[in-house]
Amino acid sequence: MNNLRCLPAACLVLLVLVVFGSGVAQTLDLQKLDALLIQIQAYDWGASREPLMQYTELERAAYQDPAMIKLVEKKLLTLLKSNAPLAAKQFLCQRLSIIGTEASVSTLSKMLKDEKTADMARYALERIPGEKITEALHKALGPSKGLTRIGIINTLGQRAEAGSAAVLIKMLNHSDPTVVAASAAALGKIGTPAAAVALEQALPKMKNDSAPAALHALLQAADKLAQTGYSSTALTIYQKLQAPGYAAPIRAAALSGQVLTDQAQGPEILLNTLKNADDDQKSMAIALLSRLPDEVKMAPYADLLTGLPAELKVQLLTALAVRGDRSVRSNVVAAVGDENQAVRIAALKALSTLGDASTVSLLAGSAAEKSDDERKAAQESLYLLNAPDVDEAILQAISSAGGAVKAELIAAVGERNLIGAAPLLFTTARDEDAGVRSASIKVLGQTAAADDLAAMIDLLLQTKSEREQNEAVTALTAVASHIAEPDKRVEQVLARLAQVKDESARVALLRVLGRIGAAPGLPVLRSALNDKSSEIQAAAIRALSDWPNSDPIDDLR
Repeated sequence: MNNLRCLPAACLVLLVLVVFGSGVAQTLDLQKLDALLIQIQAYDWGASREPLMQYTELERAAYQDPAMIKLVEKKLLTLLKSNAPLAAKQFLCQRLSIIGTEASVSTLSKMLKDEKTADMARYALERIPGEKITEALHKALGPSKGLTRIGIINTLGQRAEAGSAAVLIKMLNHSDPTVVAASAAALGKIGTPAAAVALEQALPKMKNDSAPAALHALLQAADKLAQTGYSSTALTIYQKLQAPGYAAPIRAAALSGQVLTDQAQGPEILLNTLKNADDDQKSMAIALLSRLPDEVKMAPYADLLTGLPAELKVQLLTALAVRGDRSVRSNVVAAVGDENQAVRIAALKALSTLGDASTVSLLAGSAAEKSDDERKAAQESLYLLNAPDVDEAILQAISSAGGAVKAELIAAVGERNLIGAAPLLFTTARDEDAGVRSASIKVLGQTAAADDLAAMIDLLLQTKSEREQNEAVTALTAVASHIAEPDKRVEQVLARLAQVKDESARVALLRVLGRIGAAPGLPVLRSALNDKSSEIQAAAIRALSDWPNSDPIDDLR
């Protein structure tokens, strides 16, 4: 106690706040709340929303205190009964939609009678749980008119309470088609057996402007029935809605519902649909293949490829690729020879996932012989093939292939980054075919190692055209970059430059020095500026222009 007497006054106040903090905090909150509510009562469109935001934060802080929230609700209801602007009342209804209880039903129900406040009141009622809320909405529905009636029906649908079905079923006989459509939509969301039966019975009597909404609602009801233990009832509805008389989107959605609900029979249902249905249903069946369990084999579906129109062939080939079942590879390979280009392209693309080592030659041949999109599809699949022994198959095929096919296989070596292929590529880089040589040089730039630098220099000096020389310079520069120490990257190039006398060879090596840009090469290039050969001088200028930094800037002035 002596210690307590010695505490400064400020500390005593702090202690009181700690001990009695809860009560003091509530008092302070209520004071602030009342001040904010006075401002909110005057709020109108275009005014600052700061009081609204402050109130929202205050309300959130009280969520854990039921008594406080109950008091806040009471205060909001009092404001709703005032002459506050509509903007203020709308905000109050938004907050009541979160914290409101059945205590709000009386005030909000009265607001339903006024078109100006009906929507905001309905917004709150839609989200407040409780039987009294539902009863109030049922009571308000009878005398309501126009958009207010439609709104109440929509709210009952959003609440999706089974007890509202009977009220809404009566509305299916209303003379206003918009009321009928809204009631049907609400019954679809409720989705009880009674709601579904009512929708089925009402459909034949509906006018054209109401029927689409009712059909959609019946589908939605079937979906909910399937989710709530009434699978048999749902399946009956799905089967009925696949009849030829219904629009394609309805029949497709019904097929989807049937397959997803009856998973045991789903594969057989889709197979029969692909065999016997019209093209619209076949298209949906193909789309649903991705929803089947992984263990379902795709061979029976792939066997139907040849009997489908081109558009569905493309869709099925794409679906088979997504499934990734390589047992259908032979069907896809056959489709590569289809008379329709879109089908051929789809088949080539599908081989990226369904192909294996046996399809390497087919893809390389298509890449070499086809044009435009077919060529691109074949190339991409060849690059992406992911199956055992594909890399080995590509390397083996290079040895026996010729011309453009060999060039495509070599390009695949680069795209697949087959590092061990360098010895083979040094051989093909001297092939009789210019396209093969060019492809080999490019890929060596990607796959050759630093130890291959001498061989790359030899290759550069043996190129047969300016184009090949340019490609070899680029490739050699890339290989040299694998050497960690920059100065050592040009050692072999400088050594060979000192040995060669051929002007064309010297020009090529000078260009490499410029591309590599290592310091030991700079004096050599400066010296070449004074060479008696104009070709050497030009090569030196070009090399200095390629230098990666500004060191030779004065030499170029």
